This record gives sequence, structure tokens and C-alpha cells, in this order.
Amino acid sequence: MSNSRLALASICLIFFMLWAPLGQYDFLVENWMKLGIYVTPFLLFMFFASRTQKTESILSDVKLMSVLMLAAYIVHQYEEHWVDLLGNQYAFYGYINELILAVLNAQNTSVMPLSPESIFVINTSLVWLVGVIAIWRSPKHLFPALA
Repeated sequence: MSNSRLALASICLIFFMLWAPLGQYDFLVENWMKLGIYVTPFLLFMFFASRTQKTESILSDVKLMSVLMLAAYIVHQYEEHWVDLLGNQYAFYGYINELILAVLNAQNTSVMPLSPESIFVINTSLVWLVGVIAIWRSPKHLFPALA
């Protein structure tokens, strides 16, 4: 099996394990942002340990920028979805639902438009998965890194 196919199979397996409800789903929905913070140093270590060639300038290295952007966004998710700078825990969930209900001018405020499960899926699929694909496929395919 080629390295490219092995990498794709590994990425798919990791994300399947993250999203598949194998008994840990409730834990993951509540703690995904904490897991991201714990994994980020390993992501950075694996990236820098696997670098084999030097580029002309750090700014021209799309792969490095993709890794740094993903790491920064994971830190941002920790702050936004768990504890913010003011010490509020899980403040984003209430704030975003209030904002959506206000924009929609909804009368029934007992139904929340975004559930913790939807926030988990959105952030792990649209941020983490696209970020990992950007790292894996750059610089040949620039779109995931731009996304």
C-alpha cells in the first residue's frame, strides 16, 4: 500500500473512531475541545519530527502554515467552547443559540437550534478534518489550507 493511501486510511479510521458512537459519544460531545488541546502538542511534534527538507522561507511553507493554523484554531476552540478568558464555561452554546433565536425572531425559546452534538460534529468535521486534510495534501492542493 502506498504512503498516500495509508495516510488516507489512517485519517479515515481516526475520524470514524471519533464520530462513531462506541460508548464514548457523551464524553466526546462534552470534552472534544479538551481532547483537541491535549492532542495539539503531539500534532506539532509529529509534524516537526517528520520534516525532511528545508524550504527557502517559512512563509512559503504551506504545510507549516496549515499545521500552525490548525493548532491556533484548536486553542481558539478550547477558549470558545470550554472556558473563555472571563472564566465562563461553555458560554458559546448559550450565546449562539440566543443569537440564532433573536435573528429568527423565534417565539419558542425552549427549542435550541444548535445542540452540543451538532457543535461537536461541526467543529470536528469542518475544522479538524479539513485541517488534517490541508496538512496532508498541501502544497499540491491549496484549497483545504485556504478553507
